[in-house]
Amino acid sequence: MLKLKLKKRLKVLALLEQEKHLVPLNVLALKYLSVPATSVPSERMFSKSGYVLSPRRSRLQADAVDHICFLNQNYDLCG
Repeated sequence: MLKLKLKKRLKVLALLEQEKHLVPLNVLALKYLSVPATSVPSERMFSKSGYVLSPRRSRLQADAVDHICFLNQNYDLCG
C-alpha cells in the first residue's frame, strides 16, 4: 500500500518529482491536473453533447446524457 507523508499545502508536481517510482501516477497527473492551453477540448465536448441531445433523443434523462458524454470522452481509456 502506498503511504506518503503529506503536508497541509501539497505541491503535486514536487511530490511527483520526489516519488519517481510512481510513473503511471506521474503521467496521469500531468494529463489531468494541468490547465489546457486552449478551450478546444471543452468546445468539442459541448459539440458532442449537442449531438447527443438531438430531437430524436429529447426524452433522455440528464444523468443518461452525462453518462453518454463521459463514455464518449473516455472511450480510448476503456480498451
